[in-house]
Amino acid sequence: MSEQSPYSRPDRLPTEPRLRELLLFYHVNGHDEQSPKGSFIDILRLPDEDLEKKHDFIQWLFPLAEESVHNSNAPILDEETVLIFRHHHDDWLRENVKLALQRMMWFYGYDTVWRDGKLETAEIEGPRQKFRWLTPSSHNHLRISRMLKSLRILGMPHEAEVVYDTFRRTNIIWGDGVSDATLEHWKLAADGPYGSSEDAPDWLVNLQEADEVMAADLRDAQAQAPKPLHQIPASAPRPSYRKKGLIFTKTEDGRFATRYIYV
Repeated sequence: MSEQSPYSRPDRLPTEPRLRELLLFYHVNGHDEQSPKGSFIDILRLPDEDLEKKHDFIQWLFPLAEESVHNSNAPILDEETVLIFRHHHDDWLRENVKLALQRMMWFYGYDTVWRDGKLETAEIEGPRQKFRWLTPSSHNHLRISRMLKSLRILGMPHEAEVVYDTFRRTNIIWGDGVSDATLEHWKLAADGPYGSSEDAPDWLVNLQEADEVMAADLRDAQAQAPKPLHQIPASAPRPSYRKKGLIFTKTEDGRFATRYIYV
């Protein structure tokens, strides 16, 4: 991240009022502000039963550059706001996106951890019912599509890829509970156009083209990099993910973090 970027200033806010609310909602110093859906931390602390019943929070946790069919009051991303998310000082905004993702993955039956910047997921122990999304028809399918596309637009393609693959693999392992149409919709959200129509704004199309060039350059660089002499085998023991609860807390420096209560 370049410190010279005008979008990296901690006090930088979008011009459009609703998007200013979104940044205050997500900003480490703006959590006490009253967004239309309550504070960021209040939403993350909601019990699973409330997350299942509520339908007006997901558009704030994972905004898109298009109007929501289910929430006309939800923020719609513009170029300025996306760039602020991508270049914000110390990457605080996207760190909070990670917390939102962690909470939703917990809700969907997974623990998450970032190791050396790479997202890893693991099933929470329990019966099939822990996967509340693993049914032929569920409103959570659209939520997952939104999460995947929002992560990519906000500059987190790695997370989108891992999340998509996590749901895809679980669906295979536990018996194909999700329809082929839903899986195709998720795949499109994970690696298709950032916009959902031919009327997508030019800035969004240009952003995706630039991201694809950067991704290709990165793949080329990785292919040419020397391979490590020793690699951890795939069969290596994994850390225990047996947890009793997930708690979201505020640190002394004003950031937010998660803490697990272990069994």
